[in-house]
Amino acid sequence: MAEFSYKWAAIHAGLGFIGKNDVFVHYKYGQRVRISCLLINLDVPGFSENIDSKCGDCDLCVRACPHGYISGRAWNVNIRREELVDYKKCAAKSKHSGDGEKYLCARCSLACRYPKISDYREVNLRDV
Repeated sequence: MAEFSYKWAAIHAGLGFIGKNDVFVHYKYGQRVRISCLLINLDVPGFSENIDSKCGDCDLCVRACPHGYISGRAWNVNIRREELVDYKKCAAKSKHSGDGEKYLCARCSLACRYPKISDYREVNLRDV
């Protein structure tokens, strides 16, 4: 885990959970979000509900990985990321654009359908 994990902060703020591919999944927008934060010195209440994976029996991200590097195990707060994804092998398959920028295939994230497409509604800017 990084010195400060945006994913860890987001799930403990009650915004979502971690999927089987170890990617943050927002309760409303799924994996189609970017996480950033502002660090402040202020006492605020923490999220006190259970933080559980909502993936259930879904294995779309597991099946989408062309190399089989996602284990398919459900995330929980006590699991190590290495138990979810073989990051060393995944990183070894990274593509390199030649200008120093590396990226992963992201097929697992693109395959995720949480929340279900039928659950989408038009986004109201007041909700964001």
